[in-house]
Amino acid sequence: MNPDTLRKLQLVELEILQQIDKICKNNGISYFLDSGTALGAVRHGGFIPWDDDVDVGMLREEYDRFIEIARNELDSRYCLQTRENEPDFGKYSAKIRKRGTIFPEKNSENLKERGIFVDIYPFDYTDSDLKKAGRHINKARKMLLLLRFIQIKEKRASIVKRIIHAAAKLLIPEKKLEQRYLKHCKKYAASRSSNITCFSYRMARDRNLIFSLEMMTPSVKIQFEGNEFLIMNNADYYLKIMYNDYMKLPPEEKRISHITGEVVFDCGETEHKNEKN
Repeated sequence: MNPDTLRKLQLVELEILQQIDKICKNNGISYFLDSGTALGAVRHGGFIPWDDDVDVGMLREEYDRFIEIARNELDSRYCLQTRENEPDFGKYSAKIRKRGTIFPEKNSENLKERGIFVDIYPFDYTDSDLKKAGRHINKARKMLLLLRFIQIKEKRASIVKRIIHAAAKLLIPEKKLEQRYLKHCKKYAASRSSNITCFSYRMARDRNLIFSLEMMTPSVKIQFEGNEFLIMNNADYYLKIMYNDYMKLPPEEKRISHITGEVVFDCGETEHKNEKN
């Protein structure tokens, strides 16, 4: 991606992050910079130079409060996107998008809102015993895989998959399975155990990511692109779990973006067409 275009994209994402931070400050909601955004804050003092997205994490109770408040307090230049207000949004997390922009993602063609965004991930309690926590996460993973299969769009599937898909939808109603999945994710909500996890992480499909609540909360302040935001209590602990030797830069061929098409910044004006498939 053209460096000037990437920087323009990052600044829009920073603007959205500032809006999230403002709502959180005004309402006493705690959050933390998450995933590559947390890594960028620690290693670069801002964005990872080639990164094109921003991630924020919240404990489930904070996340639920944020979603409820954002519906009313979010600046009109932005919109909240969840499965509740857009059923074709296939994630059990949320996005804050900037209206009048387009950030292409895989399988996003049917979405009403496709603007430049910041991801917000809920973190749920899991068992204090690591083996039991692993079983909790593994069951959630299987339920989510089944949900993904039921939610697949028929036009993208083979004839055999369409038949299996239709049969699965009859046998397993999507809404009931979704309710069971979310109930399972929140199974330990009342226990306030010593461990938390994020079921919505993409990498959680392959790894049991279990974090100590004590190491993650309360959030602390950190500088990011000249602004003060919040990050988990022990970022070193978190980043080692996520990325191992996180201060080491990856090889150049792995310094890639997530964009799959044209980024539109304003009223249909195309700023960039990514060459990556």
